[in-house]
Amino acid sequence: MLKKYLSFVEDRFRSANKSLSTTLMSCLTAIKYDDSRSMHDHLIEIMNIATKLRRLGMAIDDDFLIHFILHSLTLEYGIFQVNNTWWLDFGATTHICNTM
Repeated sequence: MLKKYLSFVEDRFRSANKSLSTTLMSCLTAIKYDDSRSMHDHLIEIMNIATKLRRLGMAIDDDFLIHFILHSLTLEYGIFQVNNTWWLDFGATTHICNTM
């Protein structure tokens, strides 16, 4: 009886994790930067979503994450997508290296 119950709980936990992963991926792909908050807060939010996905077992490559960050910027920041190289220092600092 206990094994059956634990199996049931495990199945529910797995489906909840899949649902949460789907929700977090949707948030990651839909997030857009607006001027209502700082760029730092925007980047921290994206990093928090990525961390939650990694804890759920999803492999998120840093290059893939940078793509989402650049994609989340408005057209005002379009020059960074073409003329600059971005990388994340996981000490909560964002570096922009001008390659012009």
